[in-house]
Amino acid sequence: MPARLPLLVPIAALLVATAARAQDGSIPLTADSRLVTRTAADGDSASGWTTNVRLPAIEGPAASDPGWAGLAGHLDEIVAGEREAFHANLAEWEPSEPGWLSTFDVDGAVLWAEPPILSIVLDFSVYYAGAAHPGHYAITVVWDAERGRALTTRDLFPATSDWEQALSREAIPILERDLGDMADSAWIQEGAGPFAENFRRWALVEEGLVLFFDPYQVAPYAAGPQVVTVPRAALAEVAAPGGPLAPD
Repeated sequence: MPARLPLLVPIAALLVATAARAQDGSIPLTADSRLVTRTAADGDSASGWTTNVRLPAIEGPAASDPGWAGLAGHLDEIVAGEREAFHANLAEWEPSEPGWLSTFDVDGAVLWAEPPILSIVLDFSVYYAGAAHPGHYAITVVWDAERGRALTTRDLFPATSDWEQALSREAIPILERDLGDMADSAWIQEGAGPFAENFRRWALVEEGLVLFFDPYQVAPYAAGPQVVTVPRAALAEVAAPGGPLAPD
């Protein structure tokens, strides 16, 4: 049986952790509540698949607070939708290697916890038995407890601002630098050009705005996922007044 290629480094591991963790691995959220990890796993040996899910969860009174209460359901809804797509694809998949398992893995990581803002990245790894390698992609959730919902770019930037151009201008030089010999100018210009669809995956951190680029978006699979942090100061002119990226 040929060897399956190793998994790429989880995208959250590419970032310097900004959420302070306790000795038990939990993350303080409020004075009486914390963020922990909840896990779920299942599978069907006859059909040849397994799923493993790790998601941040609130433990303590904040879990039922109106501002935070919707977070768990929001994360579950995202995972359920991606899992449904996995099973739909699996139903049409014809494995080239008997005995191999198809796998659906989700690893959620907290990037920043500064109430009312909580930034989370969900790192998905999906493998279909016999394929050359897994597929990797990220989905981000930036939860605002004051609004009781996940933020969108409309909360960060006014509709009239040229925010796509600002992000592209900041991201492209960093990608070219980080990719080094693997940098392809045309590929980067297409995947990080000034279009909203290129910046669907982002998270707020103390330093500014983190942009996530999945494998194949700006570089080949071998280059792995790319992560770019844009400083707050670089977005001051396009940030929504009073919004999460507005200058202090």
